[in-house]
Amino acid sequence: MEDLPEYYLYRRMLPSQFDKRQGQPKSILFQLRENEDGLSVFDSNVKSPREVLQLYIDNNNLALINGDETAQLAARKRLTEYPDVEAMVDKGWMIVKIPKSAVTDLGLILSEVDENGHVLILGGEKFNDIYPPLFINMLIRGVASLASREECLRI
Repeated sequence: MEDLPEYYLYRRMLPSQFDKRQGQPKSILFQLRENEDGLSVFDSNVKSPREVLQLYIDNNNLALINGDETAQLAARKRLTEYPDVEAMVDKGWMIVKIPKSAVTDLGLILSEVDENGHVLILGGEKFNDIYPPLFINMLIRGVASLASREECLRI
């Protein structure tokens, strides 16, 4: 019997979330902010690494049209620094590839996938106390990985 292909959850990583000295993401990448119910990721069945990065640009372009003056100013600044996916990758943006099976093996629950491929990893009130080190450990052990530059730029 042939093994089924592994599907991934993609987590977008800002340059400030990568520890160059350690050569790995900082645990803050996997921590929920106060207003979040789950860790925001994207399903590899719906989005490629490039498309996940492109969503950042698309959301800022929407803020230019629909946002208030403060949101428009912030979006303009971000788009000046990161006008396209190539610029994002050149300046250190990355994608972490986490096997779906590794997430569910931890007992975490995945929300429904929306039309953009967006999914939340749900882990309850103690998420930040328990799971960020486990995700870092996945990277250290090679269970999870960083998408290559070529993967991030592939159309």
